[in-house]
Amino acid sequence: MTEIQQNMSSIVNDFILRRINTLNAEHLPPKLVQVVCCNLTEIQQNMYQHLCNSKAMQHVLDGKQ
Repeated sequence: MTEIQQNMSSIVNDFILRRINTLNAEHLPPKLVQVVCCNLTEIQQNMYQHLCNSKAMQHVLDGKQ
């Protein structure tokens, strides 16, 4: 970096608050994960079938890219 870039970076960094996960974890409740299963709508089923039958998906399943 040039000297000007370094100066600008140091000035800007004084105004940027960086929050790391450990700091955030002190102020947040424990993470809650819930898995909810539901049926697909008809249009979602059609889209899913279209995706599964596509050439792109067949390439992925065959290990090609």
